[in-house]
Amino acid sequence: MSGLFDGTFGTIFYFIVALGVIVSIHEYGHYITGRVCGVHAEVFSLGFGPILFSIIDKKGTRWQLALIPLGGYVKFLDNTLETRNNSSHNQVGLYNTSLSRRAAIIVAGPVFNFILSIIIFSSIFQYSGNVSNSTVIGAVKNVPGLNGAFKEGDRIIELEGHDVVELSRFFKIATEIKPQEFVTYKIKRDNEILTIKSIFPFLPLVEKLQPKSAAIAAGLRIGDLIVELDDIPVYSLSTVQSLVNASEG
Repeated sequence: MSGLFDGTFGTIFYFIVALGVIVSIHEYGHYITGRVCGVHAEVFSLGFGPILFSIIDKKGTRWQLALIPLGGYVKFLDNTLETRNNSSHNQVGLYNTSLSRRAAIIVAGPVFNFILSIIIFSSIFQYSGNVSNSTVIGAVKNVPGLNGAFKEGDRIIELEGHDVVELSRFFKIATEIKPQEFVTYKIKRDNEILTIKSIFPFLPLVEKLQPKSAAIAAGLRIGDLIVELDDIPVYSLSTVQSLVNASEG
């Protein structure tokens, strides 16, 4: 079943789901603010075109789901002088309320989307953490050849004799040194300074595989460490990329 949501179909499906959530929150912002301002909403629609499903609530608002899921709208009662006399309900329309309330109703949609963005990004940061420029090791992966050299909480202060007090500096040095099986690290563990030899920073470790890719067809699995290509030892991801690019397919 998971394969059904891969590729183009999956992209379209998730795009529609995401758009549906954004539109729902946006239009609900208009709707609920209109309610607070005393303006009657006649229709709350998700999508356009032919109606697939609808229900009228006790306040007289028709909630509907339409065929084309590329937007939505809230239709407020428009009891201007011409239409007010023909209305069978003594309800307040959008253009029969004050300018400040109309402005609040219009602005509410974007404001609700802004609040949604804050909630989403806050949840992401809560789940995965914030980006940090610190060289403190937060987690140690089960990488072949690591052999317990590092521990959570270790701070890397040197790489091959170069100071790396910031993560950006660490990445810069790691891309400049020659890929090799082992490199020298200096770390601070608690109050102790340790010098250790361990694996190269950017290993050709398989962490993700694209569906229906050549890598899967070749038998690669997540967690594999590539150690040779065409009998050539490789110690870094950049070396693997260079050799694959040079192979011309």
